[in-house]
Amino acid sequence: MNEFVEAMGQVPTAVTVVTVKDERDDVGATVGTFTSVSLDPQLVMVSMDSGGYLNELLLRRDRWAASVLSGGQKAIASRFATAG
Repeated sequence: MNEFVEAMGQVPTAVTVVTVKDERDDVGATVGTFTSVSLDPQLVMVSMDSGGYLNELLLRRDRWAASVLSGGQKAIASRFATAG
């Protein structure tokens, strides 16, 4: 089994932090939907507010990161779920 399939099989419902590099800093948000939509090509779907600054950055950048959090990382999820 390839690494993508194996990794996505371990995140059936996950709290995920999505980050992207801005000119000055990294910008991120906690998202509730992160799921695989295609194996070939390998694609994931992230659901978030389409009017937010993070969405604007994601549309302009080629690279971004998704960090799937464990149950013990509630503080990180809360930090990225807080505005500002």
